[in-house]
Amino acid sequence: MKKIRIIFESGPLITSCKFQVEGKPIVDLILDFCEIVIPPSVKREVIEEGYRYPDSIIAKERSNQGRIVVKNLSGSQDRILKMYKLGDGEREAIQLYQEQRDSPDYLVIDDNLAYIVSDCLRLKKIFLLDLVLELVKRDKIKKDSARKIIEVVRSRYSEGFIEHSLEMLKAKEA
Repeated sequence: MKKIRIIFESGPLITSCKFQVEGKPIVDLILDFCEIVIPPSVKREVIEEGYRYPDSIIAKERSNQGRIVVKNLSGSQDRILKMYKLGDGEREAIQLYQEQRDSPDYLVIDDNLAYIVSDCLRLKKIFLLDLVLELVKRDKIKKDSARKIIEVVRSRYSEGFIEHSLEMLKAKEA
């Protein structure tokens, strides 16, 4: 079974490690079907600087197990990309996506500006909530599990994103 290849920026990684569904961190449900790659700045932000938080501990464990892979950037910083004044994690995640020869399936990015920049660059990007819906579409996770994930992360997203995701999930049931 070929796994979905994704690059995470900091926000979705924190969210997926912070919340649990069915007794497991959401990141573990995702890792069952996805290969997660992060750039060094995401490792620094989530794992090293956040070392006191439970989500950081989970991310570090998955990284130590080789389930979350840290990939270094091969080139120098993109001058134009730097002008957008994105956070390091978002900028490096975008740059890492651009550098990958064997194109990842998605860039999982929840930052609004970074999402817009990714759109301008014509990158295949997706919000974490949309990744959950994509996993349902591919019959990787059950709709009930997806609903639980959407509900449990409610505090991290605006009401519109949550309700829209729940409606999309209902449409998949019809």
